[in-house]
Amino acid sequence: MKRIILMISILALMMSGCSSNKPINTMKFIKGDIGTYQLGNASADVVYVYTEYTNSSGVPAVPADFMDVSAYQNGTELEQLFFARERINDYVQCNKVVLIGETVPVVWIFERIDNSPVTVEMDTGKGTEKYTLKQAS
Repeated sequence: MKRIILMISILALMMSGCSSNKPINTMKFIKGDIGTYQLGNASADVVYVYTEYTNSSGVPAVPADFMDVSAYQNGTELEQLFFARERINDYVQCNKVVLIGETVPVVWIFERIDNSPVTVEMDTGKGTEKYTLKQAS
């Protein structure tokens, strides 16, 4: 019986030593912009959420698969948009692969409903942060 308890204790110590409180991937808010995305004759009223994303996992990662970013207007969640272009304003889009160990500028794009303020909720890898963006007058 003592042998079983000892083995369980050793196993518990080994498992606790393997875990880490360090987040696998992290992200920080850089800025938010409210504007219009123009592509040829088509346009969309959008919110840009600019971030810096670090992939500390052991595999290439798509930020949109690892982190949650949501935008709301008047309590309604906004639709996330993806465009064919690789980069927008020198930021990669959130659906592009980030290699192991890289820190890259990443943009998240949402379609606006109207000109009211936009609330952004963002997972940082260390918790959730909230920002309010307003259209410039």
